[in-house]
Amino acid sequence: MPLIFTLAAKLEDVPLSNFVVNPTKIANSLAAIHQRLHLDGVTCYYDLFLVAEALGCQLDLSTSPPALE
Repeated sequence: MPLIFTLAAKLEDVPLSNFVVNPTKIANSLAAIHQRLHLDGVTCYYDLFLVAEALGCQLDLSTSPPALE
């Protein structure tokens, strides 16, 4: 199950834009969510481009950010 970034950012009391680039905040929020919700699932952080490729999209990796072809 994917990490719910908006919930985690609220728990850490930081703006979402700051939260997603801070690995310490992400790790702290994982612990906080687990303590509060007692989840049994594995939390994963994923890249939207990786998801797009997994769904069959072709990416042009010569551009930054990669473009869908």
